[in-house]
Amino acid sequence: MKKGIHTTIRMVCLCLMLIASVLLMSACSASSSEGIDVEIGDKVFIAQTNDIYYNSADYVGKTVKYEGIFLSGVYGATETPYHMVIRYGPGCCGDDAYAGFEVVWDADQYAIPAEDDWVEIIGQVAEYELDGRSLLRLKLSHLEVLAKRGQE
Repeated sequence: MKKGIHTTIRMVCLCLMLIASVLLMSACSASSSEGIDVEIGDKVFIAQTNDIYYNSADYVGKTVKYEGIFLSGVYGATETPYHMVIRYGPGCCGDDAYAGFEVVWDADQYAIPAEDDWVEIIGQVAEYELDGRSLLRLKLSHLEVLAKRGQE
């Protein structure tokens, strides 16, 4: 009886992994008509952004498209401003997690959206150094504030 349960559990795990693989592949499918290499969808948003960070060498120079919440902040003692487009993830006790990327664009290319605006972005993954750390950001070629909010 135990052997049958273990076999069933293994089969269920295998099926779930296959389904997750298909979802991930469909979420990041290329849209060649727009020159987009990776489109990050709702169902695998955190997993796909994590994959880009963990395997950054595979993504630097690639064009990414997604929707999310526009936020701004300041960095360090110099209070250097930065912007990011994120989505919230699971968290606890007021320390909710988020996933997304810092975004940059040419100063005259786009107006800065309002905090918490829902935006669609397209940009190229770029690596840069800050305080001796290697970081990623998207150099935007498209930034649009959307009226309809998506899944946060």
